[in-house]
Amino acid sequence: MNQETLLAWYDRFEKLVERLPGPIQKAVLGEIQPVKELFLEQRPPRILLLGSDDISRVEIVNSLFREQLVSLAEQRTLALTSGWETFRCIGRGSLQILEGRFSGNAPLSWTSGGKDLPPDLILFLHRAGGPDEKLAAAVQQAARIGDELELKFQKRPAFIGVLEDAPPQPVATTGRTSQEVEFENVLRANPAVNKIFARVISVSRWSRFRADGSADADDANASYLNQLLGLLIDELPQSARLEMARISGVKSAQKKIAQTLVKAATAISAAIGAQPIPLADMPILTTLQSAMVAGIIYISGGDLNLRSAVKFIGALGVNVALAIALREAARGTAKLLPGWGYAVSGAVAAGGTLAMGRAATGFFIDGVSLKEARKLFRKRPPKPPKEVEKLDDK
Repeated sequence: MNQETLLAWYDRFEKLVERLPGPIQKAVLGEIQPVKELFLEQRPPRILLLGSDDISRVEIVNSLFREQLVSLAEQRTLALTSGWETFRCIGRGSLQILEGRFSGNAPLSWTSGGKDLPPDLILFLHRAGGPDEKLAAAVQQAARIGDELELKFQKRPAFIGVLEDAPPQPVATTGRTSQEVEFENVLRANPAVNKIFARVISVSRWSRFRADGSADADDANASYLNQLLGLLIDELPQSARLEMARISGVKSAQKKIAQTLVKAATAISAAIGAQPIPLADMPILTTLQSAMVAGIIYISGGDLNLRSAVKFIGALGVNVALAIALREAARGTAKLLPGWGYAVSGAVAAGGTLAMGRAATGFFIDGVSLKEARKLFRKRPPKPPKEVEKLDDK
């Protein structure tokens, strides 16, 4: 991602917003804050591996992302004392892994490594049927590291237990296997681990790759790995969530982030469109809508390209002259419906932005055809979210 381009867009948008009345400026900039965290503060996620060391971190990373990522470390054999190892998915982003697992050696301590970067979450691995004493030692290590992280950084990362090589069939009454329940009970029994515990999830096996490096498209375990990836993304902080969604390709996670962007853009459009500034708001709205579509393209794993966004908007059949005519006609109702006309105008602007966001999400994330995307754009929009109504009242 080109951070300079994003900063330039944001600065341009802020200058356009400065033309709006004071109260609206504050409301609009408040709505854009979650989007700012996602895009302007974007960084690679940091994951600490603890527990069983039966499978290499390279195999784990490649299995999760269904392709062989490039390690940027000079040496693949790294201990906790060596720091973070960066894995890059060419064209989509990177993540950082810190190896904290041990095999019967003296337990490792966070104070001996990790430097000044805390992990975003802990992935605790345990092979089903493994020795109890090895699990007990690994849990004690995880508890100690959790305490050290809280002391050093005043926060604890989320803790996800992964049960490796577990049978995928759940128990009918609970939807979970007896091995999952047993593993979770062991983790929760430790108070320090229980403080940060999120969930246990099973992986029947890690993905295998062909000789040419490609993954098996019919691998039945892919659904379990996608569940794990979705949980990882949900537990990450906002600043690391976007990069993980881009690398993983998990559509459900990408759609969640896209909805955050569309929601903010829709609310802002309503606020801007409701202002009695004939024609002056169109550059702001068109810039906002183009940036929204470009953001959705980026979330899907594509390049951050404003030209691609403008091209897609044109392919939807959006006519700027017609949009201006509709907006000004809506404003004209203000003379006939005092107190309601500007709200109608704001609803027109919000509805167009919402429809455009829905069409872009369908095309770039869900993979629908352009014909279907046009149908999504023309479909009657649902009731605007409460945030839109609040901004309309300001």
